[in-house]
Amino acid sequence: MLTKEAPGRRAFVLRYRGKEVALSVGEHVIGRADECSIVIVDELVSRRHARLIVTETGVRLEDLGSANGVFVNEVRVRRPYDLDSGDRVVIGTYDLMLYEDPHARGTRVISDLIPAARDSSPGSKPPSPTAHTTRAEAFKVVGGLADRLLGRGDAKGAARVLAGHVRTVIAEASNNAPIDDELLDTAARYCLQLGAALGEGIWIERAIEMHLKLDRVMSPDVLSPFGLALKTAGDFDRALFRRYQDSIRGRMSMMTDNERERAKQILAFS
Repeated sequence: MLTKEAPGRRAFVLRYRGKEVALSVGEHVIGRADECSIVIVDELVSRRHARLIVTETGVRLEDLGSANGVFVNEVRVRRPYDLDSGDRVVIGTYDLMLYEDPHARGTRVISDLIPAARDSSPGSKPPSPTAHTTRAEAFKVVGGLADRLLGRGDAKGAARVLAGHVRTVIAEASNNAPIDDELLDTAARYCLQLGAALGEGIWIERAIEMHLKLDRVMSPDVLSPFGLALKTAGDFDRALFRRYQDSIRGRMSMMTDNERERAKQILAFS
């Protein structure tokens, strides 16, 4: 004898990076911790980042106080949010898509989503190259969201998307973590874009602070938006900029010809 599904029951699948998992009814915590139902190995994901509460009629998403936030369809979610089929959830550098699946019966195991096991030996850490690659990937993801928001004239929304990631880069620079030129340029350019769009000098300060902490000369890709931001953004910490200029002036004898030309441009700004 065949057993029919209860009327109105809906089944959901979660898809990301080529994987598909049927979500059984219940609670599924997403995060870095091994005890999470859905483990995402990503330095921008908190140990307990978010959770999905799956019922027979829908899926609710909650941010569990994560450092870098949860985004649904380019908007940061700060309160419990009822997802619809086709919604795109961004957690760290991961895109997760929710779909309703009339053929799913909740029989597949949620652990199918868990990536390959990590090294669990005492004191083991992810290698530094992976760390800064992850941060660069994260900026590509959130940068795409920010670009679309800026394109719609929503500079404040773009700032909300980028703020946590900018703070992460500055914190890593303060701790002498390896920050490659591509990541530095990307982070600084977005800061300067936001400074110009919002008229807020604090975004200029963040771009300067990154370069000062890393002892780097601004690249040509940063110098142009830096000059524009100086003209359009509000007042900023001139003392911070002078410290950066003094740092550059003191290192000019050790620079390459290309760096020295860029340093001269920076020193010419007032």
